[in-house]
Amino acid sequence: MANTASADEFLEKEKRKVSGIMRFFGIEPELATTFSLCEGKKLSIRQETVSITPSWLNRLVVLPFILLNIFSIVILLRIMTKNEMSGLIFPAMIIFLLLILFLILYFTLFDKKRNYKIIISKEGIRILQDNFRWEDIRETYIMSMPKTKTRSSYFVIQSNTDEFRKFSLFNFTESDEKFSALIEFFKQKNKN
Repeated sequence: MANTASADEFLEKEKRKVSGIMRFFGIEPELATTFSLCEGKKLSIRQETVSITPSWLNRLVVLPFILLNIFSIVILLRIMTKNEMSGLIFPAMIIFLLLILFLILYFTLFDKKRNYKIIISKEGIRILQDNFRWEDIRETYIMSMPKTKTRSSYFVIQSNTDEFRKFSLFNFTESDEKFSALIEFFKQKNKN
């Protein structure tokens, strides 16, 4: 059973993190238990574990930008070497393009806050290097930002000691309802 006072405190802390502009437009996070989100949705899974990985489609979308960036760098290098151009404009442009390339690659492939695997089993949940056993979990939630066009959901785990851990679901393709159903399926499997 969830400690609603602790959950309310956690939600209030998250609401204080929202910018003033978003609050002005009435955009604040909402917290719902995974059980309430998947009511009526029954799953039958035969696997012992389910691995949820970030969407490759999100990574493929940036591929044209990466290729365009690399192509632009090559063109600038050719212009610089062929014409023996001096000055700072071409090197500055190359450095700028390299910086953009690094940022695109970092956020689409290497950022651990967005690119990680969630493994759910009857023993518990593994996210990055953290293992959460079902016995240590008081409740699981999905925190979402309604009234926004992009999906900004978070998976929240409340431990028995009322510690809250929040994980971004930005790069994942599963709906909040399906993800919640997976969590609840394995949670019930552990009880049996």
